[in-house]
Amino acid sequence: MATKKVSSSRDSLEKRVAQLERQLRSLQEYKAVTKPTGAADLYCSVPELPPRELGPNVSAERARLILYSGKKWVNGTVLHYAFFEGAFWGAKDNQKDFVREGFEVWKDVGIGLQFEEVSSIEDAEIRIGFQQGDGYWSYLGTDVLTI
Repeated sequence: MATKKVSSSRDSLEKRVAQLERQLRSLQEYKAVTKPTGAADLYCSVPELPPRELGPNVSAERARLILYSGKKWVNGTVLHYAFFEGAFWGAKDNQKDFVREGFEVWKDVGIGLQFEEVSSIEDAEIRIGFQQGDGYWSYLGTDVLTI
């Protein structure tokens, strides 16, 4: 019985991911058609952070494990997210909805994290903004806590 439920959940999740991928392709096709002549292409870039420094007494094996798991969230963590408002970083409603759906997909996959939207940027570990015309990027894992 449990195998059937997991299989059904997986099928449902795969259908939802396929639907979101179709929506993304449609949005990309729309942007390609409506992009003004000479407009910069969208790109993704993550600002570089300096590498984590470990003391000389840390063995190579321990250093590898620390660096591998150092940015991961602990299972059971509730991550609060909020959207920037305003003309420069503000998101349109359809962009916010797309992000919310992404969080739902991650939650449904069962990655061990929960996502909760909050209204105040100050209360959020994850702060989401859209700089129109400059692509999209994000810090990874717990790096957001240092920004």
